[in-house]
Amino acid sequence: MGRIQFGCIFAIVATLSACASEPGYIQWSVGLHVKGTADETLTSKDFKDEDGVGIYESKGTLQSGTFAGEASGTRTSTTTTSATEEWSVVDDTQTENPLVPGTPEFSGVPVAIVEKTAVTSGTVETVETTVDERPTGTRHVLETRTFQNIDRVTAASTYGLAGDEYVVLISKLSLLWDPDLVAKWNDTHAPIDGLDPLVMANVAVGDFWVSPDGTTLYKGVSRERVDVGGGRFVTAVKVELRRVESVNNDTLVDHCLVVPADDDTASNWTTEGNSGTGEGQTSARKVHLDPGCAGTFAHYRVGYQWWSDNVLVAEDTTTFQVTVNDYGFEWLDYQGGKVHQTAKTLDPNSIPATAHLYVAYTYAEKHRIWRVEQFNTIATPWQK
Repeated sequence: MGRIQFGCIFAIVATLSACASEPGYIQWSVGLHVKGTADETLTSKDFKDEDGVGIYESKGTLQSGTFAGEASGTRTSTTTTSATEEWSVVDDTQTENPLVPGTPEFSGVPVAIVEKTAVTSGTVETVETTVDERPTGTRHVLETRTFQNIDRVTAASTYGLAGDEYVVLISKLSLLWDPDLVAKWNDTHAPIDGLDPLVMANVAVGDFWVSPDGTTLYKGVSRERVDVGGGRFVTAVKVELRRVESVNNDTLVDHCLVVPADDDTASNWTTEGNSGTGEGQTSARKVHLDPGCAGTFAHYRVGYQWWSDNVLVAEDTTTFQVTVNDYGFEWLDYQGGKVHQTAKTLDPNSIPATAHLYVAYTYAEKHRIWRVEQFNTIATPWQK
């Protein structure tokens, strides 16, 4: 029977780990060195979701003319990158923050300090169509293809690794000694930026758990030999990542837009003395974007990871991301010509007959393949 972890998954993002039930923490030896290659392909397309119409590819909307309200074209971008990533444990320390808020006896969590470098290069290919009216009454479509090389970029970073029930990456090392960390968790019970759970510690076949956002199910499914370079193989647990719900390119109008049942109102009345002009009550119907849909957010991730001794030695995953670019009400105005109109606020007493909700967004699929080429121990300046 595998270990089941559900109730504590949210707490581990707000603390260094959580739900500790057994003594002992995960520790990585100083000098541990991992080097590998990450190949990523990011394919993004622009879409529009119209209430009553559905989802279709669109990079924008024609604003006027015979074809006003229709898509102004399409855009598909494919970014391919290859990165040589190398990291090593250069020292260790500990944090005095409790693993579980309110239980200070769980202090002194060991933390491995990791230095990482990544050298990345790649290409971007974009295929774009542009629609206009040329000549009057005739649709004209122009296709443009561009190809660009991405300049090589070298990046360096330092982070921490801690582990009890889960392995947690600490990208903000200042959190290790943040005296307000527990207070933040007690006040908000919300995930704290800079703490990211990676995998169940010492993951075994049969273990399963859910991502903090509740969208991805992880399960250890088998043990396999993985080539880590230099003729060396390690035994790793293969972890499958699956989408919790069977949805893909969702209808964002239903998932992301909120129109309150009651209109916003404001009134201005004389309560003493003679009444003047401009008095009365006004109403407004507004559309709001769900905060969970703001910016770029990961819809879900599927695929496989291979873990050996709490180190990721291989990965083949696809992450689906959405970026909302615009939203609101839209309609066509025929006064003085056909014109496309949009608004986020409408007067409920004069809503255009054809007004409906829309969301314009970019949908991206990122396929990542990571493979280890070196997995060994090296000397570090602070090695004891």
